[in-house]
Amino acid sequence: MSEELIIESAFALTAEDKKALVKKLFSVKPDAVFFGSSAVVLKSDGTVVYLGKDKTLREKISNLSNITKVVSGVSHLAALRADGTVFAAGDDSNGQCKVSMWKNVSDIFASGNCTIGITSEDEVYLAGTTEAAVPLGNSKLEYKTEAQNRIVKISAGNGFTVVLRADGKVSATGSNNYGECNVREWENIASICTGARHTVGLRTDGSVVSVGSNTHGQIKVGMWSGIKDISAGYLHTVGLKKDGTVVTAGNGRDGQCETSSWRNIISVAAGAMHTVGLRSDGTVIATGYNGKGQCDVAMWRDISAISVFSGHTLGLRSDGRVMSTGYNSSGQCNVIDWSNIIAISAGEAHSLGLRADGRVVAVGSNTYGQCDVKGWTDIVAISAGSRHSVGLKKDGTVVIAGKEDGKK
Repeated sequence: MSEELIIESAFALTAEDKKALVKKLFSVKPDAVFFGSSAVVLKSDGTVVYLGKDKTLREKISNLSNITKVVSGVSHLAALRADGTVFAAGDDSNGQCKVSMWKNVSDIFASGNCTIGITSEDEVYLAGTTEAAVPLGNSKLEYKTEAQNRIVKISAGNGFTVVLRADGKVSATGSNNYGECNVREWENIASICTGARHTVGLRTDGSVVSVGSNTHGQIKVGMWSGIKDISAGYLHTVGLKKDGTVVTAGNGRDGQCETSSWRNIISVAAGAMHTVGLRSDGTVIATGYNGKGQCDVAMWRDISAISVFSGHTLGLRSDGRVMSTGYNSSGQCNVIDWSNIIAISAGEAHSLGLRADGRVVAVGSNTYGQCDVKGWTDIVAISAGSRHSVGLKKDGTVVIAGKEDGKK
């Protein structure tokens, strides 16, 4: 694949193109965005690679360094630097690239013709236009605007769904038998995850909050600090610290909390009775109950993402293929023919894959319609729960398939 490759549409990478792209970049976990007829990939060393024929964009983008995150709208790119400043390039017809004055930004999002930045002081900045019709000259938003109410992350649990909004607030719907949906008072949340009966939130300062069932101490995470990633299992919670080590809380009788020796971890996933960690070199480690082979991941290589919900484990390879192991009674591990996948999510007895074209594939139990996702389009994030599936669309809306809170 040459530098002159044109990505014909925002999500039009073929499987072969993606393989060639990853081979070219030699990155363990590339973060790629696609906009207009261009593609930009963030490498693990903080530099970016531009693919496309727009020479002006190439000149502006190719010299970027110290980048921690890249996002894109319809026809523009935004990149967050390690020093908290933001770079943007591409279509600026709506002012979506006017970010040069932003400082102390800790996270960025982009959709359509707008760019959103959240600062370390929990202020929210907007460049461009959104459904809220915010004036172009008003880059700093007040709270309670439509832009800040945009959903930026989703997580599906056992009969309930939790969503994180751009303003750091959290909402939940569905079963609340154990208080797992009592998240209305949470603020400054950077990430969320759901277990079977509890919900965990990661604050922007690296501390953690949790609500719901605490039968085994799974929500005793109030003393954690320096956390950068979280995952909730059936009866335990896992936290990834900024130094690449892992902490746990809750039930560990099957060995699922034996992670004290883990190092160089970049992502964690908690299941019913096992825990999985993704190392920085693309290999995977697992601990806990292995009755169905759900921990048999030692031979996996070139993995860029992992997902666990109950008794099976999924691994996304950098070539867009998916690995699986563990319980397969409902065909939830039948993912060998999937290709061009950019995100994965394991449910209780089903699995979801997000394709680069914004569509979703599903295998496994469909008793409640949780695999009825063929009509979904423009999806940017997915989450599989116990009996339902949730998808986040580019416009910030959410679609659900299956059974939540006892209703189909």
